[in-house]
Amino acid sequence: MKKIILERGVYRDESVIFAVFLKSEEIISVLRTSFNAAWSDTERIWYIREKDFKLNTMMIAFRGKAFIDYSRLNKNNLSAASVIKKRTTLPETVVSTLKIFEEWMLHKRYSTSTIKTYLDAAKAFLMYVHPRELEALTNDDMVLFVNHVILKRQLSFSYQNQVVNAVKLLFREVAKSKMEIEKLARPRCEHKLPNVLNKEEVSVILAAPRNIKHKAMLCLIYACGLRRSELLHIKPADVDSKRNLLVIRNAKGRKDRVAP
Repeated sequence: MKKIILERGVYRDESVIFAVFLKSEEIISVLRTSFNAAWSDTERIWYIREKDFKLNTMMIAFRGKAFIDYSRLNKNNLSAASVIKKRTTLPETVVSTLKIFEEWMLHKRYSTSTIKTYLDAAKAFLMYVHPRELEALTNDDMVLFVNHVILKRQLSFSYQNQVVNAVKLLFREVAKSKMEIEKLARPRCEHKLPNVLNKEEVSVILAAPRNIKHKAMLCLIYACGLRRSELLHIKPADVDSKRNLLVIRNAKGRKDRVAP
């Protein structure tokens, strides 16, 4: 049976309950729907605001699904939450390095989401190797980070890829060290078959909304193969009714494209 470890602490100046468990979509779904659980991208952990948490309710919700270990809920325990709170104050060397890295990405016109992703990934690596000097780091430090952090916490392939990309960019453009960035290997990609909906399933989804606006949004996304953000930025002027074309402006990679 799956196991969920609960720990009480403080996160972003608020009393919370941290939930530690091996990745499980079933557990995540219950935590989100029943307890308003949220995921911290920076700390890589699930947490529940204490005002939304009731132990008895959780015991009932996970009966037969997971074992709830609440032995660490004692306020006197030094929990993962305490460690996270301490880490919210970053060392000055890490702050200055990330600031220079951010300014370099800004001047290269990286997107806001890319800058945030790379800064978070670089921060995780820099906090792991701190207080060592950047000039002393080698490729072995990345191997240790992957083994001791990413693999130990069972983090995703995509997150590992983000860290490698961020560190490569950081040490190529900002920091100078013994690290041979061209030899930093990305993880092998997973190759999974997509879950393709049949015509009947698509018809049910498109017919479900009663609101005409929501129906139009779903139909447009499906017919033109749009991303959510692309749909939200469409304007009437982007519709070329004479040629039956839709112009998607400033899409991914800041490129315009045309869809029938």
